[in-house]
Amino acid sequence: TCQKPFEKRIFQIKRQTNLFGKTSSTEKAEEHQSACLDFNEDMNAVKKTKRNKMRLALYQPEIPQNAGTMIRMAACFGLPVDIIEPCGFIFDDRRFERAGMDYLKETEINRYVSFDAYLKEKPQGRLILLTTKSSLPYTRFQFEKDDILLMGRESAGVPEEVHKQADGRVLIPMKKQMRSLNVAISCGIVLGEAMRQTGLFNNLS
Repeated sequence: TCQKPFEKRIFQIKRQTNLFGKTSSTEKAEEHQSACLDFNEDMNAVKKTKRNKMRLALYQPEIPQNAGTMIRMAACFGLPVDIIEPCGFIFDDRRFERAGMDYLKETEINRYVSFDAYLKEKPQGRLILLTTKSSLPYTRFQFEKDDILLMGRESAGVPEEVHKQADGRVLIPMKKQMRSLNVAISCGIVLGEAMRQTGLFNNLS
């Protein structure tokens, strides 16, 4: 069957989810799961990438502009993006659309209803967490071509149970008095090094 164009489909999905992951009923949870499955099927029907490929994973993103910027970056480098919900915005948010621009339709984007669901369904590859709690600079880490770079929430990173699931944790060195970088900037810094190490820039035209 013919799939709906991405521009129409993504902004038809208007299911607002609670920022802290609570659902008021089983029915609401099932509706959320169904929305994610429909989204993935409709928008990725003709552009599924190889599963053993470097990708970005966004853990409960809160700011639509940051999410849109990282998806735009992934589109430019030919990488898929996994969004681990709940999000702090809905997918018809104009700020999300403005940041991602027309690059959104060029990216394979997969939505997952929770981190547990992501662990069950994610592609093979190590989960590499970017975190200020690591002591290992990203420049000293040996990346692999199928690594999944995991970005935490803007406000709080990821909880301890997510830290425990990570196969690697890397840090961007900064001046001691500075707290953190913007998540999209951090993503670009580490992704650039990961692609350089693994030769992925050579695959771009």
